[in-house]
Amino acid sequence: MEIIGKNPYFGSQFQPMKKFWNILLVTSILVFALSSIYMIREPLWSWVPLFNYLSIFFIFIRIFKNRLASDSPKTRWLKLSLLSGAIFAIGFPPSPIFPGMMIGFIPMMILENEISQTFHRQKPGLLFGYLFFGFWFWNILSTFWVANTAYAAGMLANSVNAALMTLPWLAFHMLTFNKNYRGKYILLAGLWIMFEFLHTNWDISWPWLTLGNGMATCYPLIQWYEYTGYFGGSAWIWTINILVGLAWMDRAKKGTYLTTAGIVLTIPVLASLVLYYGYEEKGLPVDVVVVQPNFEPHYQKFNIPEEVQVDKIFNMTAAAIDSSVDLIVMPETVLDPVNMDDYYGQNPGLARFHDLLKLAPKSKILLGVGGYHIFSEDPGRSTIRHSDGLTYEMYNAAIMLESDSVVEEYHKSRFVPAAEIFPFKKVLPFLKPLVKKLGGTYEGFAAQPFPTNLKYRDSLEVAPIICYESIYGGWVRQYVERGAGLLAVITNDGWWDNTPGHLQHLAIGRLRAIENRKDIARAANTGTSCFINQRGDIRMATQYETDAVIRDKVNYSQEETFYSRHGDYIILLTAILSVIMLIFNYLPKKSSVK
Repeated sequence: MEIIGKNPYFGSQFQPMKKFWNILLVTSILVFALSSIYMIREPLWSWVPLFNYLSIFFIFIRIFKNRLASDSPKTRWLKLSLLSGAIFAIGFPPSPIFPGMMIGFIPMMILENEISQTFHRQKPGLLFGYLFFGFWFWNILSTFWVANTAYAAGMLANSVNAALMTLPWLAFHMLTFNKNYRGKYILLAGLWIMFEFLHTNWDISWPWLTLGNGMATCYPLIQWYEYTGYFGGSAWIWTINILVGLAWMDRAKKGTYLTTAGIVLTIPVLASLVLYYGYEEKGLPVDVVVVQPNFEPHYQKFNIPEEVQVDKIFNMTAAAIDSSVDLIVMPETVLDPVNMDDYYGQNPGLARFHDLLKLAPKSKILLGVGGYHIFSEDPGRSTIRHSDGLTYEMYNAAIMLESDSVVEEYHKSRFVPAAEIFPFKKVLPFLKPLVKKLGGTYEGFAAQPFPTNLKYRDSLEVAPIICYESIYGGWVRQYVERGAGLLAVITNDGWWDNTPGHLQHLAIGRLRAIENRKDIARAANTGTSCFINQRGDIRMATQYETDAVIRDKVNYSQEETFYSRHGDYIILLTAILSVIMLIFNYLPKKSSVK
């Protein structure tokens, strides 16, 4: 027998649960069928994918019941795992219940500890099963809305991300099995935070659920991100989880752990409130106009004739600008496709927008386009495409129009996996048909090696942050490092329909304002367009599915924060501390027997 001791819970007492499991299966199948019928018939799905994905989730739990819930201890472990997923979902934006982030890992800590104490040898496979369903539950509850872009891709993103989240825990389990010292959980936190960092820097990057993002709704409490960045938030959240978890598992020292947790929670919060209420906006005021044209992306944006869209945007903008405007910001992919070799000769929409500068002669226009460059010879890059005798490369780009014929351009460089970039293209070429089927592209969009700013008002620089890039704190910091005094987020949040997706994107984006103490002008095709000040306060926010133009003064500041200058040093400190804990883990312990 592998199990240590005799377990009184094994036996026939689980027969009454058979009815529960059967009801769960039947209900899940029914919900799946009804939600699928709805999604087949209706063009827009909104929250319906949540119920569809959850029905699939519970069907899988029923399938694996005999392995995951065959007796009382295993049923308890499944409950602990699902409890963690639910707590994190409750605590994640747009919810303001941030304490959920502070205790979400505790049930999983208890789960791993009980498995380690129950069996004579490591059980990474068993642990994976429980952790996977817990993390999958969190992913579905918080990011189900991805399905509104592509159903299969959304399910794949939720499930693959959940599997990846188990890796730090499995490594911890195998490295510390039968190690009873409490400091080992520092290693777990370190492994997790380094995983988060890796998850921002590879082909299947999806850092949406990074722990530090979880505080985005309660932003007055994390003003110290200007010193640590959002990975500092991850470290803070992990510290409190560990202390409260140890208080639960070690009742003899419960008071000490809870007191320490209270101190670790309170001091940063109080310091943040002092920073928040004492902060004074810095910089030169500039007059900015933001345009939200509101074209539904699934069935309007790419079907309505371009000249109709251009007329609408032109008229909306013209009514709001005058000679004192410094910058006009329009959303992502306002025009698509755009020949970037001959901007005005082959793109009448751009020529029409250029006429707006006659009404605002000192202004420039920042807008997103789906662009391409044609090459006379193949430059040999993996993003090069060949069609109808042409050799070309495509970009999700931002361009800056000015009164003369000069056009500056920037190419989006942080991509949504599968949809905008083929992951691990060189080693997984056989997946090309699947990516095509999911609506993605094998060649993908071409990127830049580092971000570049666009200039307005002669020498002032604005960071052209395109959609998904705004969740990458380290990437946005590089704009500031290269001279940006203002951040512009151009996006199309309508892909996710009116769900928490666009609200999360907005909330996470405000962290970039705090980290760098830079104002943000945010232009969404639909979703939320707004201005965000250097404290993270949102003003003049537009409603979802509305035509809107907003105008306000924002501050242009070239002052750099500690984080802007030094970047994600938290990762280096975490790696050093993890190595120290790993060495300590294998040091021989003094025997208590004399």
